[in-house]
Amino acid sequence: MKLKVYPSRLPTGYTELDYIETTGSGDSANGGSGQYINTGFTPNQDSRIVCEIMWMGGVNGFGARSSVSNKNFSVRVISGKWQLGYGSGVTTGTVSAKQEWQIVDINKNQLFVDGEMSVERDYVEFKCAYAAAIGAIRVSAVYFGSARYRSCQMYDDGVLVRDFIPCKNAEGEVGMYDTVESKFYGNEGTGEFIAGSQVMKSIKALRLWYKTVSLPVGYRLLDYIETTGTQYINTGFTPNQDTRIICEAMYKGGNGIYGARYSVSSRNFSMRVINNAWQLGYGDGTMTGTIKSDTTKWHIFDHNKNQLYVDGELASELEYVEFSAPYPAAIGAIRGTTMYYGEGKHRSFKIYDNGVLVRDLIPCVNQSGEVGMYDLVTQSFYANAGTGSFIAGEEVDVVEIKIKNIKIGGIS
Repeated sequence: MKLKVYPSRLPTGYTELDYIETTGSGDSANGGSGQYINTGFTPNQDSRIVCEIMWMGGVNGFGARSSVSNKNFSVRVISGKWQLGYGSGVTTGTVSAKQEWQIVDINKNQLFVDGEMSVERDYVEFKCAYAAAIGAIRVSAVYFGSARYRSCQMYDDGVLVRDFIPCKNAEGEVGMYDTVESKFYGNEGTGEFIAGSQVMKSIKALRLWYKTVSLPVGYRLLDYIETTGTQYINTGFTPNQDTRIICEAMYKGGNGIYGARYSVSSRNFSMRVINNAWQLGYGDGTMTGTIKSDTTKWHIFDHNKNQLYVDGELASELEYVEFSAPYPAAIGAIRGTTMYYGEGKHRSFKIYDNGVLVRDLIPCVNQSGEVGMYDLVTQSFYANAGTGSFIAGEEVDVVEIKIKNIKIGGIS
């Protein structure tokens, strides 16, 4: 097994942190104070919030409510146990809050801690009156908590709408960055967040971002899947003029890398290699870029509407036009009237529909031993839609490494 390496997910000038810590207590109506993130997302009966959290002794965790017994979607700690607030009431679960990292997952009317069902309430229809908070529970007042937060994802009826990472922004302010909206969220309370240690750029893989809780029981995360010219993933999403695809891949040969088109010159949203250079397909044409392809390195490809970036460098650009491809986009090939296959390794694949994340695919083996990709947005497994089988990369170990004062490549 190996530790998986991911590229930076933050804008230039941002510093990724291991966590942010809140030190709040009490509530704002009665002299309490503390720090919190206003997520801007208002939960309802079908919401889901997944946080990696270390309890530090405070009562309130995250969420929003009108009152304890009305329009409640929150998590807090009562008598040392995680408590679910949902709909018209609360129920204290069986799992203890600990001063160690735990995955706390409130999925509609159920609360899981590290994958273990802690408590369940009756499913009811409601919508909170306030946007959910991280580090507090928002009511007419704010009920503060004391805890560390390493990550937080929010889903609206199965669709990922927030994916928060602890960080410092370019001005040095501590907060969280949402990779869905590409937006920084600062402290809306008093004082300042305590900043965890920096996740060093020279060792981006200090910890694995996609933890086992992100995959169904029995699934195993892989470093990559590899195509050999007959395999592909049908993503089920049909690109248009405002689509964005960000993927990490290693090209090994062949023609298509991803996408869909009617023809080279019609309704085209794709990428391929022509004359040993990366080529953008968009709208009614193609443009071969200035950056040469290679078959030995991992690259980050960012196809944002009519522009193609390779490892952050603009490779090619075409005129913006309105269109919709005739087929869903493929990974490992270009879908057209016929399939145009490529050969290569695929490590991650994100699709945005006019700025909204609609697919977040990671390589894995499912519980039946089939190699494919799992989508964290739709929570679905995508198998090979071609012939033969994907080659499975190494299985990725889910571990956490603490490294301090170590020089890597001359950088400490």
